[in-house]
Amino acid sequence: MLWGKGKFWRTDKKLYIYVPVQVATDSAFPFPEENGYVDIKIEGEKLVITKHEEEE
Repeated sequence: MLWGKGKFWRTDKKLYIYVPVQVATDSAFPFPEENGYVDIKIEGEKLVITKHEEEE
């Protein structure tokens, strides 16, 4: 499933974003690892999250 309704919430000084399991387990999901780092940027009304690529 390439689309799903997620959720966000704040606690203290953190913001959490929930990705539905149907999206996270799709073969096209770009984060197959269990954990890692992401780059986050704001583009107008959108929040763009991409996998962080280590610079060599």
